Amino acid sequence: TGVSRPVIGIPGDIERSTNPNSGGAKIQLNINYAEAVAEAGGNPIVLTPHTDFAEIAPLLHGVLIPGGADID
Repeated sequence: TGVSRPVIGIPGDIERSTNPNSGGAKIQLNINYAEAVAEAGGNPIVLTPHTDFAEIAPLLHGVLIPGGADID
């Protein structure tokens, strides 16, 4: 078999909504992170707060930790 692309996990951000019709919260990810992983030859997957990291860790080749706002 051929070499498969490395699987890179990227934790998604949780955005909570105050709108009662929105479903409460969503998991989101800046697409630039996934695009950068894919352009570098990787296979990006979004990790959620419900991801069992101990179970999925053996399937990952790496984890990209997205940055946040700058700290002054």
